[in-house]
Amino acid sequence: MRSEKCGELEKLQAEMKEYLNFYNKTVESLEFDLNAIDHTLSLHEIRINAENIPSIYKHPVNSKSK
Repeated sequence: MRSEKCGELEKLQAEMKEYLNFYNKTVESLEFDLNAIDHTLSLHEIRINAENIPSIYKHPVNSKSK
């Protein structure tokens, strides 16, 4: 029983570490992209304040509702 719990814990910790690595890489990539976009906007002759551009949140499509 203890060995099963220990095995479950180790598996979950490994999965969590893998997920956190993926999450961190995704966040870094998005931050890099946003900085590149903001830099590109700053080069435009018409000044655009990037903070005035609202965020868009994508929602997953529920296939059951179709």
